[in-house]
Amino acid sequence: RRAVVGLKGGFGQVLLGRDYTPLDDLLGGNGYQAIDLSTYNVSPDGTALYTDRADGIHYSGNFSGVGVKAFVSYEREKVTDDRGTVSDDRREGYGLNLSYATGPFAIAGGVQQFKSKDMKGTPPTPTSVKNTEYAVAASYDFTAAKVFGHYAGNDPDVGETMHQYSLGVAVPFG
Repeated sequence: RRAVVGLKGGFGQVLLGRDYTPLDDLLGGNGYQAIDLSTYNVSPDGTALYTDRADGIHYSGNFSGVGVKAFVSYEREKVTDDRGTVSDDRREGYGLNLSYATGPFAIAGGVQQFKSKDMKGTPPTPTSVKNTEYAVAASYDFTAAKVFGHYAGNDPDVGETMHQYSLGVAVPFG
């Protein structure tokens, strides 16, 4: 569910198109958790804890154990009929994820924010919504067992604030 084109080199990687957000990379089963938390991204009322994909410019790079992932996005959906513009939805977002890994220890944190503006009706009446999403995660591999944990949350203008926590141990067999 990605659609990207880009460049990769010593500077990192720059992608243009629809790709996963830095927060999805942090919570999407990258070793800071035992399971892919993106499968648990929806609360019982159907609200997402974090936005997993965005259309825009995405950057990632790794420099001596320090990882950087960032994106900037802008989307617009304009609906018209014979009376004129019915709705004009605009959504912009940006985010950053920083990580550090050395030997058996890894830690990462990220934040992203999306702002939506919808112009509906005649004359157009604007409604704006902002949602800030954030997470921090860490792991330590003792070889015989790996300890990991994370915290994620969001702070929406509209709707309920959600929080997600995990703490676990993975023990290899075989």
